[in-house]
Amino acid sequence: MSAYYDVRADPDRDLIRITASGFFIASEVAALERALRQAHQRLRCRQNEHVTLCDASGMHIQSQQVVADFARIVRDRSMRSRRIAFVLGSSLARTQTRRLADPARTGVGYFEEAGTAELWLCGGGGITAGRTVSLYPRAPASPRSDDHDCIGRSAA
Repeated sequence: MSAYYDVRADPDRDLIRITASGFFIASEVAALERALRQAHQRLRCRQNEHVTLCDASGMHIQSQQVVADFARIVRDRSMRSRRIAFVLGSSLARTQTRRLADPARTGVGYFEEAGTAELWLCGGGGITAGRTVSLYPRAPASPRSDDHDCIGRSAA
């Protein structure tokens, strides 16, 4: 499957929304980065005060070079957001996506549903970064299980 991406700015909510799927090559990553920089210019908040929702649920396994290119973009301080939420798909692509953000960075969450990720980004729903699927790979069977303090599908 060829690469697909869509990058949109929501200036009223200080939100960048990225949807990416398929298999990328270097030139497509560069095009996505250009679109992301253009979206940042449409925001009205100060630099680094926005939030980012990246729906990568349709991503395929990427080459190591493409993963490195995406990591460089995610770690670029000029585009860094207050919070970034990744919506993840397959377990192998999920593993690659978790490598993108600086491991010491706070304000990063990994989710299985875009709605839950957006709630977390905007501070609603009582969802905290500690309740994201990345910290609970063996989540309970219920997609939302308040009694298990986890957001995510069962790994069983």
